[in-house]
Parts: sequence; C-alpha cells; structure tokens
Amino acid sequence: MKFFLLLSAASTALALALPQQQGGENRNSTSSGSTCNSATAEKVAKLAGGIQSNIAIQVQELQGIKTLQALVASNTTTLRAASSSGSDFELERQAVLQIQQTGVDLRTANQKVAAELKSPSEKGLATVSMAQTLEIQQVKSLEGSGQKDQDVLMMLVKEVMDGTMQNKKNLAAAVQRTPQIRSVSALDPAPDRDKS
Repeated sequence: MKFFLLLSAASTALALALPQQQGGENRNSTSSGSTCNSATAEKVAKLAGGIQSNIAIQVQELQGIKTLQALVASNTTTLRAASSSGSDFELERQAVLQIQQTGVDLRTANQKVAAELKSPSEKGLATVSMAQTLEIQQVKSLEGSGQKDQDVLMMLVKEVMDGTMQNKKNLAAAVQRTPQIRSVSALDPAPDRDKS
C-alpha cells in the first residue's frame, strides 16, 4: 500500500513538472501565441465596443424618428425662431441624418475590425450596412407632412428596431471567440516564468 501511494505521488509530481502537451504543442514554451491571443482579444473587445456604440446610436436614431413622426402628425413646419433658417421638422431631420452618419462611420470601422478578425459578425454588419443606406435615403425623402411621410416613418421605426436586433446578434457573434481566447490564454505561461 505504501508503494502505491509513493508511486501515485511521484506520478503526480512528475506530471506537474513536465510541460503539458495539447494537440502536439508544448503549451509551456514561450511563443507568439500569447501575444497573438492578446492582440486578438483587444480587437474582439474593440469590435464589441464599436457594435455597442452603434446600438446606442440606433437608440438615438429611433428617438429622432419618433420626434419626426410627432412633427409630421402635427404638421409642424413653422420656423423655429426668426434667426433660424429651418423649420422644426427640417432641423430634426438634419439631426437624424447626422446621427445616421455617425452610425455609418461606426459600422464602417466595425466592419474593418471584423474583417481583420475574420469574425462571424461580418455578414451581419454587411446587412446593417445595406439597411443604413436605405434608411438615410428614406429620411432624405421626407417632406414634413402627409400620409407618405407617415408611412415612411412607420417603416423607419420598424427598420431601426430590426437593425438594433441585428446588431445585438452581431455583438453576440463578435464575442463568441472570447471564451476560446480566455481558455487558450489560461494555458499560456505566465510572463515572469523562468524560461530555462
């Protein structure tokens, strides 16, 4: 019995002392893997943050579209102030277009990072791109009154809500790599470990 316990303890000690093997790779040797994983993790975090920012922009866009709906419903096209050159409707329409452009800029940056990562979110970001182009054209077509504007605005509300759902899917797809990165990083040696 003592022999078995001694053998078991020695086997455990030997297993802990020897480099761990996974898939034929020596996981305790220093390699660019941890640096690569760190850079990838940073890009994934950047992509996730960018998509979250785009979702926040979509919330602002939806609020602006709802304001446009209210203005169209009340036919408010009066000048805002004597010094202003635009109507309440036109000022809000321009604000929505500016919000939309911010969303386009964010999505473009997100697509670049997604392409670098070969992220599964690439396809969904392309879908958002097409929707953004259509939505900008729709806002530009608004005149400030009439059934046509009301119909377009109702469609825009639905499209922005659908786009927000798509971006939530994009976010989930973008971060799906994160657990894999964490598990690989956990196997990498600590940076201060003796390399002899």
